Amino acid sequence: MKRLLLMAIFIMVGLLPVCGATSKIYADFSHVSLSSEVRWDVSTKTMSWTRQWSNQIRGLGLPTGDLMDYEKIVVECADLKAQSFRILIYKGDVNKTLVVNHEGKTELILPDLVEAGTLTEEDLQDVTEVVLSGGNQDATGSVRILSLYMETYDDATPRLKDPKLSFSSTQVRGIPGEPVSAPNLVNPYGVSPVTYSSVSTPEGFATVDATTGALTTGTCEGTVTVTASFAGNETYKASEASYTVVVKELFDIADGHWVGTWATAPMVSGSNNNPPSPGLAGNSLRQIVQVSVGGDMVRLKLSNHFGDSPVEIKAVELSAALTSGSSADVDENTTVTLTFDGYSNVTIPAGEMVVSDAVQFPIEARGNVAITIHYGQASSTTVCGHPGSRTTSYLKSGSTTDFSGASTTDHWYHVLALEVAAPEEWGCVAVLGNSITDGRGSTTNKQDRWTDAMSRQLLANSATSHIGVLNLGIGGNCVVRGGLGPAAVSRYQRDLFGQEGVKWIILFEGVNDLGGSRDGVQTGKDIVNVWKQIIREAHQQGIRVFGATITPFKNNSYYSTDHEAGRQYVNNWIRTTKMLDGVIDFDEAVRSDGDKEALNSKYLFENDWLHLNASGYDVMGKAVPLELFLQDGPLGADDEPDPDQVQGLWIEAESLQSGEYGGNLRLVDDASASEGRCLETVINNTDQSSNPADQLKAEFPVDEQGTYYVYARVKCPSYDDDSYYVRVDNGGWTMENGLYTGGSWEWRLLYSGQLEAGSHRLFICTREDGAFFDKLCVTTSAAPPTGIGDQATAIRTAVEQQQTDLRTYSLAGLVVPASYKGLVVSGGRKMLIK
Repeated sequence: MKRLLLMAIFIMVGLLPVCGATSKIYADFSHVSLSSEVRWDVSTKTMSWTRQWSNQIRGLGLPTGDLMDYEKIVVECADLKAQSFRILIYKGDVNKTLVVNHEGKTELILPDLVEAGTLTEEDLQDVTEVVLSGGNQDATGSVRILSLYMETYDDATPRLKDPKLSFSSTQVRGIPGEPVSAPNLVNPYGVSPVTYSSVSTPEGFATVDATTGALTTGTCEGTVTVTASFAGNETYKASEASYTVVVKELFDIADGHWVGTWATAPMVSGSNNNPPSPGLAGNSLRQIVQVSVGGDMVRLKLSNHFGDSPVEIKAVELSAALTSGSSADVDENTTVTLTFDGYSNVTIPAGEMVVSDAVQFPIEARGNVAITIHYGQASSTTVCGHPGSRTTSYLKSGSTTDFSGASTTDHWYHVLALEVAAPEEWGCVAVLGNSITDGRGSTTNKQDRWTDAMSRQLLANSATSHIGVLNLGIGGNCVVRGGLGPAAVSRYQRDLFGQEGVKWIILFEGVNDLGGSRDGVQTGKDIVNVWKQIIREAHQQGIRVFGATITPFKNNSYYSTDHEAGRQYVNNWIRTTKMLDGVIDFDEAVRSDGDKEALNSKYLFENDWLHLNASGYDVMGKAVPLELFLQDGPLGADDEPDPDQVQGLWIEAESLQSGEYGGNLRLVDDASASEGRCLETVINNTDQSSNPADQLKAEFPVDEQGTYYVYARVKCPSYDDDSYYVRVDNGGWTMENGLYTGGSWEWRLLYSGQLEAGSHRLFICTREDGAFFDKLCVTTSAAPPTGIGDQATAIRTAVEQQQTDLRTYSLAGLVVPASYKGLVVSGGRKMLIK
C-alpha cells in the first residue's frame, strides 16, 4: 500500500516551520489558529498554504524522499469547534471527498482510517494531492492543529532544512535625522549568526547595525534596502530576507507656517446623508473643493472624528479640477499622490484624524482641487463627513481614476482641511456658523456662499489678499445645545482652534437656539456667555474675534416676539460689547427697510424668511469690513472671570439615589470618573415619568433671584447615547440631546435659567443606553467647569441600619443664607444643613 501523507495549510496568522529528526518529521503549529485546509502536493513534495489576510502564497519545503517510506501521519487537534474533518483526495481528474467525524478525538491517523473503512488502500494509490480541512459545508468554527508529524520505519539520513528568514513587517518609516528600527526578524530555527548589510545606501546614512539591523541617522531623501543573511551550514540551507526603508525629506517651513485655505466642520453624516451605492469600502471617491488662498506646497487633513470604526485609506491623490464640482474631470498632468509618514496608505482610527506629508502641488487662489480617495475597509453606516457640501462628489466601484458613470452625491466624506505653506504674515479667518454660513440657499457647484463672497473680496484687495477663509458652518447647528451636529460650545476648540494659521474668528450663529427656545432673552444670554468663553480663549492665543449680528427671521416658524427679543439681546451685545475686536452687521445689511424684524424679500430663498439666496449671500459677503483685518494694537477686553475659576455646588451623580438603582441605571467603576465611580444608563427610556427610581434628584438653595447654570460631567460615546430628560422644580420635562463627547468625559450644559430665591430641585432622567453620568455643578457662571471639577466631601456613616454614602457639598460660590452650611444627600433624602 502506498503510504501517503501530506498536505497544505490555510493559515490566518503565521507558521512555525518544520524541524526534524532522522525518524520523525515534525511541524509544530501550537501557536497557530487554523481554519480551512492543509495541503500536500505529492508531485513537488511541498507543503504550502495561503495567508488569507495578506493574500501571499508561501511554501515550506519538507524533506524530499519517497512518500511510501512513511507509515503514518498524525494530526493532533484542539478547539474542535467544527463538527467534522473533510479529506479531499485528488487522483488525476477525479477526486473523492470523505467526511470524518472526529467524535472528540485529538488525533487523526490515516492508517486508522483505512482500518476503519473510511479510506481504502485504493484511495491512496496514484494520489496527486491530499487536503485536510476542519468543518463541513454546514458547520461553522475552526480546527486548531497543534502538530503534524510523519513517522517512518526506515533510518532516514539528515537533510538540509530551509530556515526561511523573513521580516514580520515590510513597512518601515524613515525620516531624515531620526533613528530607524528594523522590523522583527522571523528566524524560525533561531539560527546564528545572522548578519545585516546595507544595500544601495544613499550618501549620508550611517552603517546598518549588524546585530539589530537598525539604521542610525539619515540626512537625505532616498531608499535603503537592508538584508539579513544566514550563510548556512551542514544542517541548514543559506537564507536571506530584505526590507526597504523609504526615507522622505519632509518639507522645511522654517521660514513660514501652515495656513488653512479650505476646511469644513466634521459630524456624523447620518443615514440620510451616508454615501450612496456602491459605498466607500473598496471603492474610489472623488471630491471637489474650492480653496481660498493659493500656494505651491500643500498638505491634507482627513477626519474620522465621528466614526465608530477605523477607516482604511489605500491611496489619496490631488489633482487640479477642471470645474468647481459639476464634473469629475481633472487635469491628469497635475496629479500627485499623497503620503502619510512616507506611505501612500494610512488607517484613520475612530475618533481621530491624520495629516498628510507636504507635497509640491501648485494651486491658484480660488482654484478647484479634486481629492481622490481609494478606500479599503470603511463603515457604511457611521460615516464622518459634512452633509452640506453644496458641491458634487463622485463615487465608483474599485480603485479607479475614471469616474465616468459614477454615482454622485452632494456631500463630503472624511476630508477635513487643505493647508498651504505660506509666509509668516499670512493667516486665515475661521467662521463658526449654522446653515446660513454652511450655504443653505446658495447654488450647488457655484461656490456662492457668503464666505465665498467675502473671500473674493479679501483676495481682490492687495492688503488682504494673503487671508484664507475657512467655512465651519453646520446646517441646523446650535450654539448652546441641541440642533444638528455637535453644538458650538462643544466643537469650537476643534473646529476653530484646531485650524492652522487662524488669526481671526467670526462668530455668526444662534438663530436655531432662539427658534427652539422657551425664553428668548435667556437663550440670548446663554449664547452671549458661550461667545464670551470663545473670545477669552481666542485672545489668550492672540486671535481677534468679530461678532456678526443674527439676521431677521420674521414670517418663519422660528419667529415670536419672545424669540425676537432674544435676537435683539444678542445683537445689542455684539454692537456694544468691548470684548469683541469688531462687528459685522449682517442684520442691517439684509433686513427689510419696511420691517426691521424681517429679511428683505429680494434675498429670500424658497420664501422661508430665514435663509438667503445667492444674491443675499453676495450682499452679506461684501458687508464684511476689510479694515477689520488690518487692525493693529491691543485685543478686546476680557470682562468676565476666568473660566478656570468656576465655583459652585459640586454633586456626585452616584449620590443622588440610595439603595438599588432603578432598572435603567447601574453603578460602575471608572478610574477617570470623579471618585472612581459613575452611573451608566443600561436601558433606553422613552417615558421619563414611568420609573421614578431612574430619576436622579438634586436639591439646592438660592438666596436671591438670578441666572443659574447646571453642568453635567458626562461621557456619551456616540450620537445614540447622548441625551437625558431634565426637569427643574415643577416644570415640564425637556430632552437634552446632542451631548455627544466621544470617548472622553466632558462638561455639558443641562439647564440654565432664572431661579427665584429659595430651595430648588433638579431632576435628571435616563433616556438612551450607553450614556455615563459622573458629576453635577450648579453655578452662577456661564463658563463650564474644567477637568474633574472640585471634589465633594464624602463621609461614610450608618443610615437606617445600613452603610450608605453620606455626602456633604459645599455651597461656596453660590449666594446662600448665612444659616446654610451645606447640602446633605443621604438615603435618598436631601437636607439643608443650618
